[in-house]
Amino acid sequence: MRFDGEEEGSLEIRLRELFPLQKGLKLFYWFDYGDDWKFQISKSRKKPKEPESGKQYPAIVAEKGEKPEQYPGLDEY
Repeated sequence: MRFDGEEEGSLEIRLRELFPLQKGLKLFYWFDYGDDWKFQISKSRKKPKEPESGKQYPAIVAEKGEKPEQYPGLDEY
């Protein structure tokens, strides 16, 4: 995949530059190449909240589904 001005395999694109996606396309985040975890990213139709004073951004505003354990049993050593 290549976007104008970017080298192959090196992408720095903000999510707001990708939306709205073309009809029929979905956006995924590939987190752990070894474990092959992919998460679907979607844009909400809800009006965004105003930034809160003293809160650090960027921040997760919503989650859905079970959180996978990244390295099970690693704390045991």
